Order: sequence, then structure tokens, then C-alpha cells
Amino acid sequence: MVIRTQLKLNLLIAALLTAAPVFAGEWQGMTTAQMILQSESGYEPSGTEGNKLPMKELLAIKEQAAIHLSSGEYASAVTKYNLLLAYDWDDSVKTELLMGIGYSYEGLKQYDMALKYFQESAEVQPKNSVCRLNLARIYDVTGMESQAMAEYKKVIEFGGDKFTASNALGRIYEQFGFYSKAIENYSQALLVKSSPQIYRALSRCYEASNRRDLASSMLIQAMSGNPDAPTIEDIVHLAYLYSIQQKYDDAVGYLLDARAREPENEEITAHLAAVYFKKGDIEKAKKTAAEYKKKNPGSALAHFISGFVKYFEGKHKEAAAEMKRTLELKPTPMLKEYAQLMLEHSKK
Repeated sequence: MVIRTQLKLNLLIAALLTAAPVFAGEWQGMTTAQMILQSESGYEPSGTEGNKLPMKELLAIKEQAAIHLSSGEYASAVTKYNLLLAYDWDDSVKTELLMGIGYSYEGLKQYDMALKYFQESAEVQPKNSVCRLNLARIYDVTGMESQAMAEYKKVIEFGGDKFTASNALGRIYEQFGFYSKAIENYSQALLVKSSPQIYRALSRCYEASNRRDLASSMLIQAMSGNPDAPTIEDIVHLAYLYSIQQKYDDAVGYLLDARAREPENEEITAHLAAVYFKKGDIEKAKKTAAEYKKKNPGSALAHFISGFVKYFEGKHKEAAAEMKRTLELKPTPMLKEYAQLMLEHSKK
């Protein structure tokens, strides 16, 4: 009797020990993420181990994470993506999840965390050009230019978005004054897609390199993107480039077109009077200044231009009077500086 009782007791203990892993799998073995999944979504665990959700339910959570991300609910997106990372995925899906978390932290402007997850995604798929572009973008926005440049170059090497990467490289090189390298990269971007912004950037680089003929050519290409209404800023700057090259008739033509569109624009009038003066057409310079001063008697610029012309006509007293009037009308800091300089010379 004692033996049979002990035998039954041993069998009961064995049964309990055998069942223990099942209970542990259902409760103690379940990860915190999986328990949150259960509480948040109401999903019941499935499978013999009791600690995995069906693929259908996981894909539903993945879709929810993407919706949160696209709608700007970044914190919720991070939560969902992190829950999914508790499961085993192939490299492509894992990379997608890691990038989703990176995008979410980027949206939250937590760039250190965004960088962490973008780096992890690049470790999973080192030659994934999107991972490299994400890394480059975060390095770029946080001022780590050398790291950004290295990643942008990898984007191109791995057959990624060449336009974006080349454009970014051009911008960084331009920022540091390496205009030849900037031109090289901007030109590579143009081979992929024509862009007024890239032409404008090339114009800046050529101008900074004293290649003003090419600068004006690139600016014309930029303006051709909006041929019916190029910006006044572009027109005035093109006229400026032409005047430096002593192409005064071209400069005057563009400025007259600009003035027809914006007759009250002081900058256009100032440039037009200056070009006439540089061309040696003092009468037209005087006429431009007089017409503008008549329409805008309270304009500091109008009196400055008039005084400037009078000074070079040898009428120094009249020039001094105009410069005094310019200063009385509260000009811009730059115009004030020039007016004071001209006033000192007029008194000599």
C-alpha cells in the first residue's frame, strides 16, 4: 500500500514537472512585448508554445504601425514597431521595421535615436541604398558632414537615388567652398533629372569661381523652368552678371523687362541706373534717377542715385545735398554706409 501510494505520488510529480514548461510558456515565458500585444489588440496567443501570434495578426499590427507613421503619430508607431521586433523576421522585413522606427524618431526630432535604428538597419543590409540614404540624411541634418558625405557616396555606389545623393554632395562641397567638386556633383545630378534649383546652384558655384559667363548661362537655364514669369531676383542677378561682363545692353534689356513688371521695385531701379552709369550713358542714368525720385519723393534710394550721378558730373555740392537727404530718410544700413562715404567725398 505504501509503495503504491508513493508510486502515485511520483507519477503526479512527474506529470506536474512535464506540464511546467507549458505553463511557463503561456505566462512566465511570454515577453513583455507579447503581453502588451495581447492587452492592446485582444489577440490570443497561438501555437503549441503559446508565445507567438499568428502571421495574420502580426501583419495587421505592421499595417497599424505604418498608418501611425504616415499620419504623424510617431510615438504610437514606435510602440507598434518595437512590438514586432520581438519576433524573428527575414532580413528585408527586419530592415523595414528598423527603418520604420528610425523614421518615427526622425519625425519626433530625436535624431540620436533615429541614427541608432538607421545604423542597425544598415548592419542588417549593408548594401541597401535606402538605409544608406537614411543615415546620410541624419548625419547631414545634425551637422556631421564628413559622415554624411561618406554615406551619400555609398548611396550612389549601391545604385540608389543618385539625384538626391549627388545634389546633397554638391551642396556640402559648395558650403565648404570646394566649388569644382560641387560643380562636378551638381552636374551628375543634372544627368539624372533637369532641375531649376540645380541650375541655380551651378550658377552660384560658377560665379564664386569667377566664371561669370557660365554663371549667367546656368541662371538662364534655371529661369527657363518658368519662362513666362521668371523671378525678379533671377532677372536682376542675371543683369548684374551681364554688367560685370560689360554686356550692358543685355543687362539693360533684362532690367527694363523687370521694371515693367515691378515699377516700384527700388532694387531694379538702382541696378538700372548703375548699368547706365557703367555704360557711360550718364543722361539715361540721370533720367532714371529723376523719374524714380519724382514718383517716390520720400525714397532714400532715389536721392542716393541722384546724388551719385551728380557727384560724377562734378556737381559736388548738389551731390552732398542729396546724400544728406538720403541719410535723413532712414536708409537701409548698407545704403546709409554708402551715403556717408559719398557725403565725405563730396565735401572735399
